[in-house]
Amino acid sequence: MKDMDTSILNTLSLIAPDLMEEMELRTLILERVAALEPIGRRALAARLHLAEREVRAAAEAIYDGYAEEGLRAEIPFYGFGMQYVRFAREEPELYRLLFLTHDAGKKGAMDAMRHSLEYVKEPLERIYRISEAEAERYFRDLWIVVFGIAALIVTGDCPYSDAEIGAILTGFSLSICKAIKEIPGFISGDFDRDKLFTEMIGGCKNG
Repeated sequence: MKDMDTSILNTLSLIAPDLMEEMELRTLILERVAALEPIGRRALAARLHLAEREVRAAAEAIYDGYAEEGLRAEIPFYGFGMQYVRFAREEPELYRLLFLTHDAGKKGAMDAMRHSLEYVKEPLERIYRISEAEAERYFRDLWIVVFGIAALIVTGDCPYSDAEIGAILTGFSLSICKAIKEIPGFISGDFDRDKLFTEMIGGCKNG
């Protein structure tokens, strides 16, 4: 590391003065410095003698910490969604690496989604009393919503407050869960959409 620029060394010293030599933290430091210094991820990885797979592994470990904290919330899946959004806001470079980068032969957003699903599938089945297939559908649909919000955040174009984001997630969560519970064939797609919409619209008019 002695051949690194003084400015980068100074930044590293500020971030983790006592832990610069530990590989796990060097990978964390790598991405955080990349957000502060005008240097690309690959160039900085080379200077720190790190393979990009190590950078990704460290990013996943940091993301997992956010996910685990969310699942400890009173409402685990709401907590998970809000932590996902928080990760995008607080660690935009790591978010881009995990969810918005897809090079040939490397993991992409869908791989990250499946990784996230492993955290929530069991508690989803247990708390909402739904099947494995229903839990996977619930998470997939809600994750697409959260992914869209997070993408707005990391591109600097999200106009919504945390309270508004929470309301969006609650609305989608409720609607998906209600559909799973009350519409036979919802998961397989084997239901009469026209009939259901007609009944809902007609019910609103009569009410």
